[in-house]
Amino acid sequence: MTSFRARLLLVFIALLSLTLVAITWAVFSATQNAGHVFANNELDVAERVFKRLIIEDRGQLKTRVSLLSEDYGFRQAVAIGEEETLITALANHGERVGAEMVLLTDGEGRVKLSSHDLTLVQPFIAVRIAEGTSFDLLVQAEQQLFQFAMVPVRAPSLIGWVGLGFPLKPALLENFKSITRVDVTMMLAERAIPALSTLPAAAGQNKPIAQSNVHSSDLIQRDWLTRTLAFEGENAGDIVALLTVPSSDIKAQFNQLQQRLILIAALALVLVVAAIFRIANGLSQPLATLAAAADRMAAGDYDRPVQLTSTDELGLLANSLNRMQAAIKEREAHITFMAEHDERTGLPNREKVQHILADLFAEQTSFTAVLLRVSNIKRLNDLYGILFVQRFMPLVAERLKSEVTACGTLARLGSDEFLLILTAGAVINRQEIEILSHSFSHPFSLDGVQIVFEMRAGVVDCPAQASNYEFLIRRSNIALTEAVRAGQKFYYYQDGADDAHLRKLQITARLQHAIEHGNFELFYQPQLSLLTGEIEGMEALIRWKDETLGSVFPDEFIPLAEESGLISDVTRWVVGRVREDCMALASTGKPIEISINLSAKDILDTEMLAMLTEAAVKDLPAGCSLAYEITETALVADAHAARENLLLLKNAGIHLSMDDFGTGFSSLSQLKMLPVSKLKIDKSFVMKLASDCDDQNIVEAILGLAKALKLSVVAEGVEDATAMSMLDNWGCQSIQGYHLARPMPVTEALVWLENYRQKEGEMDRDVSNG
Repeated sequence: MTSFRARLLLVFIALLSLTLVAITWAVFSATQNAGHVFANNELDVAERVFKRLIIEDRGQLKTRVSLLSEDYGFRQAVAIGEEETLITALANHGERVGAEMVLLTDGEGRVKLSSHDLTLVQPFIAVRIAEGTSFDLLVQAEQQLFQFAMVPVRAPSLIGWVGLGFPLKPALLENFKSITRVDVTMMLAERAIPALSTLPAAAGQNKPIAQSNVHSSDLIQRDWLTRTLAFEGENAGDIVALLTVPSSDIKAQFNQLQQRLILIAALALVLVVAAIFRIANGLSQPLATLAAAADRMAAGDYDRPVQLTSTDELGLLANSLNRMQAAIKEREAHITFMAEHDERTGLPNREKVQHILADLFAEQTSFTAVLLRVSNIKRLNDLYGILFVQRFMPLVAERLKSEVTACGTLARLGSDEFLLILTAGAVINRQEIEILSHSFSHPFSLDGVQIVFEMRAGVVDCPAQASNYEFLIRRSNIALTEAVRAGQKFYYYQDGADDAHLRKLQITARLQHAIEHGNFELFYQPQLSLLTGEIEGMEALIRWKDETLGSVFPDEFIPLAEESGLISDVTRWVVGRVREDCMALASTGKPIEISINLSAKDILDTEMLAMLTEAAVKDLPAGCSLAYEITETALVADAHAARENLLLLKNAGIHLSMDDFGTGFSSLSQLKMLPVSKLKIDKSFVMKLASDCDDQNIVEAILGLAKALKLSVVAEGVEDATAMSMLDNWGCQSIQGYHLARPMPVTEALVWLENYRQKEGEMDRDVSNG
């Protein structure tokens, strides 16, 4: 007969056994769930990192393609269609940046040049081209995968598309594995690409994956945790990345916990006979704590440690859980850091800085944003190579951080761009920017090579001038562009600059249309010789009335033509039209010289120099000649080259004049060396000559200087007889201005010339009769 004590003990043992089994099962289940959740989290993070690596790789590729598309010589070759030049340019640029695939199409997406057979992906590329924006994608060509980017070629209208491709390299996959400890296998049509896999051997086999024809289902069905990453829209899903983690690695982290838990449960059953209540009270609570900790880790909470003060097996298990939790937290923190920071400099990247700025804007914090860009990066890349120049970027970042002492954040947005966020107040922020503007005058040294980085900065005060990230980037870019244009180290964004920037974009876009359709008009303004009283020449002045923009003044569109590389086309149009008008102007019976304004880029361009020489000396009608006017900006750009080229024009018998004299930056020594025969006094000194003593002194000084240098002088902007009389008395040779005549089309100029010379003849007859 079983005693009550025995039956009671059996009951308690049975109850405790059931309790232990239930708790053990719960812990087992929780740890298994934690393992699956951990594996999925690891694959989620790995997927984001892989996409980020692919995007950054494509971004660098797109930058290289953009550099090619913005090259003036390449755009000119595309526009003209010189196949040999295009092949050479593409080959040279491809070799310089390491691209193995090149593609050039016309504006409609029809292939003009291609290094690979792209038959399979051509329809998809044509669709993306039809969308009208630059793009990048992963493509298959000749049994290889390529990172491929394509951008439009504009001059400034669309004239074609150019693309470069780099093979997807194993090094990128190995870099990904070193960061995430997750293997990746590239699959094509559900078949592994042997060369693009980080797996040491096919799962469950002894032979390397590089020697086996492994199907994607082979990896998925074996003892592996997998994640398939499709590249949407690219080759209709044929290309995928298969992320794999051995399930044994995940299970191994939890097997020890499960083994110890079994041991603890067994010891509890043995000890329950002697101390059932003590065991019950001392065991259930720690196990519940461990189960809760496992559930918490399964939910992704790794911040709270397991709180157990015992030193027995439960305490060891708690310590193991704490160590595992710390290791998982450290790994995820490392992966997150890599996803949000620039790998080379350790600075926050574009994605991270967007979050930082979002918090500042949400809190209405006042700060100053400084967008910094290396303006000479293209020249340095061409000289030293992209990879070598990029090795200097950590040094650049360190100097930026060391020079800025105020509160702020420095981030790297791209290969040559940094964003500095200053929050110390407007006065201190301005002081910090002044310090930065001078810090880059000293060179950087690496491997015995010294490089000077020319840094330009665009400054925006937030949130007054930008209330979100998009406005900040756009307006800081506008300010940075103005800094480059004005030759300043930094430039503060001015309110309303968006409208001015949009106006410039519209003018530049319409300018190409005006050149192609000849929508310009030439006006001529006579020049009177004060020595003979005869019309000795006329200045050709370009005018433009656009059907969309209306009248656009030369002071507005000529600088934009120079910036966009269209000024040479404008000059060619002017020279061609003047040569046509010379036929009519020469028929007036007296010699006349037509003056044409040249830009600094015209003078420094050897091809333009040959055209200008030929236009002035070949096949002109008798009685009509061409002369060229230059400004002092050409001397600022490259004084030596300008002088050498101007000498070639002078030696060809072409007259040269210095236009707008007195408003530029040239020195008297440069003026003495230039092969000009005439100075044109700027109208700003002449228009109020009759009433302004300062202008009178300046004009007299210029006339004295010209006389000493044996140069003739033309005074522009003469608007009254008093000014003309003063200039005549001071020995000025010629005048030009509204007092004589306004600029007029060639037909009106011919009538004006005839009337003037008729009046001149009548006055001569009156004098002789008298």
